Amino acid sequence: MGLSIKNAVTVNKVRRLAKLTRKGLTEVVDDAVSRELLRLQPTEGRRHIDTMATLHRIQKDYAAGRLAATGTADEIVGYNDRGHFD
Repeated sequence: MGLSIKNAVTVNKVRRLAKLTRKGLTEVVDDAVSRELLRLQPTEGRRHIDTMATLHRIQKDYAAGRLAATGTADEIVGYNDRGHFD
């Protein structure tokens, strides 16, 4: 299957996005089209995409050292002093 993009500006945008995200051209185009379709036609699958996008942002922040947990494991999870959730 093929797709020919004849707009040089669009091609450059796709290449820039691929470079910034370290993804292939096909993956970048697929991600962008999938997100736009979900935006225009929200479905149950949108929650999955939103969750994955959130997880990717958290992963990037963690890898960059921007997430620092400041509590015990129980506090982070949300347990109270009785070992229950509030």
